[in-house]
Amino acid sequence: MPMSPADAIELFRELLVELGSEEIAAQLNAEMQVKDLDMDSLELLEFLMLVDERSGVEISTDDAVYDARIGDLADIVSRKAA
Repeated sequence: MPMSPADAIELFRELLVELGSEEIAAQLNAEMQVKDLDMDSLELLEFLMLVDERSGVEISTDDAVYDARIGDLADIVSRKAA
């Protein structure tokens, strides 16, 4: 299913709320980095698994390094979901 980068960021927001990170979800933007999500490695893995489950796109842990931009992850989802 096609998904724009903005749609992907909205999906990330929804998943963050589900995971109990409402405050971070409210601030989420493309310029933030993965480290700004304030997740440990297991929480990040759970987040990435949920992204895969909801979008059908797997984001590798190599792509989701702590200094990666949220916008870059959204671009990956957008590109692979097409």
